[in-house]
Amino acid sequence: MLIAEHNKTVRSRFSIQNLLSRQAPQVEIKQIEMAFLASTKNLAAGLLAVLVIFSGILNIPSPKENKEILPYAISWAFTLTFFLMRGIYLTKAFMHRTLSDEEKLHFGRRLAANGAIAGFLWGGSSFESPRVF
Repeated sequence: MLIAEHNKTVRSRFSIQNLLSRQAPQVEIKQIEMAFLASTKNLAAGLLAVLVIFSGILNIPSPKENKEILPYAISWAFTLTFFLMRGIYLTKAFMHRTLSDEEKLHFGRRLAANGAIAGFLWGGSSFESPRVF
């Protein structure tokens, strides 16, 4: 009897309607605000890192290696720069107006998705490039 009552309570507490209609917790809102406060400096440092890595790739001594890797390096640097700039845009849009709690959650999800894509692209820089031999 006690287990059945516990299961009923858990199902009602975690039902889809209850999860979708819940109020945004203030802790989560505060975490999103703090993430946006720190993100501009971090994204700017990421842009600088892309520039340093890309300039290092351009300085590969062998012309044959450079010719093979250059298209990959350009596409990597351009795409990553786009997502880092998008993160800066999201931060500026978040900071320059008053948002409701739901809008803050929405912006937080957008920043997290943008960060996940940028993180995947950072990892993409370590993929093995085609053999140049």
